[in-house]
Amino acid sequence: MKKKISAYWKAVIIILAAAVLLDLAAFSRKFCDLYIKYVYPHISDILGKITAPIPFALGEVLAGAGIVVTVLIPIILLLLIFLRKKPGYRRFTAAYMKTYLYIIVSVFMSYTLNWIIPFRSSLLDGWEHTGKKYTSEQVLIIRNTYAEKLNALADMQQRDENGAIVPMDREEVMEKVGAAMNSISGEFPRLKGHYPPMKEAAISEILEYMWIGGYTYPYTMELTCNKYTDRFYFPVLYAHESSHHRGYYQENEANFLSYVGCAASDDPFIAMAGCYRIFDKMDNEYWNFLMNNYDEDVAVAIYEQQPQVDPRIFEDRYAALDEAQEKFDEDDHPLEEYSQAAEDAAEKGWETQAKVLKENNYDGDMLLLLEYFDGRLY
Repeated sequence: MKKKISAYWKAVIIILAAAVLLDLAAFSRKFCDLYIKYVYPHISDILGKITAPIPFALGEVLAGAGIVVTVLIPIILLLLIFLRKKPGYRRFTAAYMKTYLYIIVSVFMSYTLNWIIPFRSSLLDGWEHTGKKYTSEQVLIIRNTYAEKLNALADMQQRDENGAIVPMDREEVMEKVGAAMNSISGEFPRLKGHYPPMKEAAISEILEYMWIGGYTYPYTMELTCNKYTDRFYFPVLYAHESSHHRGYYQENEANFLSYVGCAASDDPFIAMAGCYRIFDKMDNEYWNFLMNNYDEDVAVAIYEQQPQVDPRIFEDRYAALDEAQEKFDEDDHPLEEYSQAAEDAAEKGWETQAKVLKENNYDGDMLLLLEYFDGRLY
């Protein structure tokens, strides 16, 4: 008599087969673009709204639980050698392994739906690289434009009697950044929609050692940040991770959108945070060009002829960094002995990611900015 397949194995086989088929379909850019347009927004919005009220990062807890469950497997199997004659333990082991397998295939499906397919969709809704070679003069135009914008924004900040910017709480920052990102959704349609809150990571100490500002959990669609992130950078970080949440998963496009989105804000502080990133990117590029083509004295002289940024902008930036450092110093650091190992792992990880992502790595935002302003500023 033919043995029936149990409901458990049917579910595992169906989920696994569906995930594999979707992964194969994801090799088609057209399929990914249709998915990101018609399916993904519903998943990201629903999950984002479900997890938003939870006061901690559920994804972080689930990841930690997954590590514990995985580490226990060798111990459970080892004990089976000695307890194999105990029916109760055998049933427990079988149930444990079946549950673990089901979790694995479910996570695989979740990553397929919320990361793999979106990651393979078209860059910025079908952005076509121009293939142009951009010059230092064009870099300088963007640099000087945003130097002037920053100088105007420096006067618009709400400051206390000592000239320091009055801090804005993170909830208000996130609300204003979400509005700014929605405001450019006419050009970048995926940005239109819900922006969930960003939660502080319990492992912020390790993230600090690894130079990680934040990340998005694909299986819960939560945005998580290093709690030591300074308030000058936080708007851009939130915009970057929110871009991932809205379906822009390449690092260069998320960087680009975070700069342009924040710069478009009608709030002076959010706009300053975005404009500073664009200026800083172009300023460094122009400075490197001068140093590579002129003697240092000549390079300095040429650079000083350009519009300079109001010193208050840099004071604001350094004050925010000092404030974040003070917050870090005030806390206990039980994992400090692992800091060097974390730094080494991060360095290797960043190098590997750069090789895998290539032009879509973080630094690829420079080309996107140059192409974006082509026809707008030059």
